[in-house]
Amino acid sequence: MPHTDDLRGSQRTYVTVDVPAATGTVQYVLLDALVAVTVESVEFVAALAHTGDATNTKNINIDSRDSSFDNPTEEANRDYGAGTDDTQGDVVSVWAPTGTAGDLTAGAYLSAEIEQVGTGIRLAGTFVTTFRNRE
Repeated sequence: MPHTDDLRGSQRTYVTVDVPAATGTVQYVLLDALVAVTVESVEFVAALAHTGDATNTKNINIDSRDSSFDNPTEEANRDYGAGTDDTQGDVVSVWAPTGTAGDLTAGAYLSAEIEQVGTGIRLAGTFVTTFRNRE
């Protein structure tokens, strides 16, 4: 599980996912903040082409969570509705917080929820989370 320690400057975590169309909603930990951090960005690098659909698709929800992994707050999302498509290799900005919006307290988590809609689509790629320690 990606986590923080006493790193300095901007750091990155990489979490690769491959969620089949038939798989329901799943959660992936993007960052386990052992110390207070500021998230600078979350990007999704598409491993294959994704074609959005109005009724059968997947959505990406970026959630901050407390130390018990409960009480999610949706920070950002990318919904693969009709007209929202990726080609293989696309780098998509999912969350680019400004000011203190990206601040996580020590013990908090950042997660990606891959939300099933209808019968879904296969969603595969890598989340790249850039952050820096505040302590």
